[in-house]
Amino acid sequence: MNCGEFDLKGYFLAELPEEETARIQAHLEHCNRCRQELEQLQRVKRSIESLPELSPPARIRVLVPVVDRRFWLWWPVPAAIALAGLLVALAIAWHGYVQRPNLMVAQVPQIDRELVRQIVAEEIGRQSELWKQRLVAELDRKQQERTAAMIRDLEYRLDVARRADQVAIAETLEVLLKRLQVLQLASAWQSGGQP
Repeated sequence: MNCGEFDLKGYFLAELPEEETARIQAHLEHCNRCRQELEQLQRVKRSIESLPELSPPARIRVLVPVVDRRFWLWWPVPAAIALAGLLVALAIAWHGYVQRPNLMVAQVPQIDRELVRQIVAEEIGRQSELWKQRLVAELDRKQQERTAAMIRDLEYRLDVARRADQVAIAETLEVLLKRLQVLQLASAWQSGGQP
């Protein structure tokens, strides 16, 4: 039998009628190559299912307007995502070529485009998550630096204001003491006595 007659992807996703499923099961008992391809699909599915589902942190939603205003911070992200997708596609193609070097051109199996799309989408998601984490960390660091600078500035201003208040209080106290002395002299002079 020709292995190209069988839809292993449809069999793997349980999309085929019972007759076709039975034909493929009978073929899998005798065809080692198709069994290996099916096992590879199952490994990919298990690895995808084992990945944890992550939700973006709430602070990313707060930072989105800041990021949008600074487009120059984002330009490496699409380039990295495109490069990662290209590398994954090349790795898949190379893997298929190295594993089956003796195949004739007529026997080249169909590339499972859905599987490639899934793998590329996962890689893009992983790369974009890494870039988001780096961006959030960088923004947090810059915000902490700005906050520390503001605190230093406020402490300096408070110190200057405190010193100015101390000088003003000392001058006011000195003026009041002089007035008190003048009042004491005036009071002594009015009572008829000598100062």
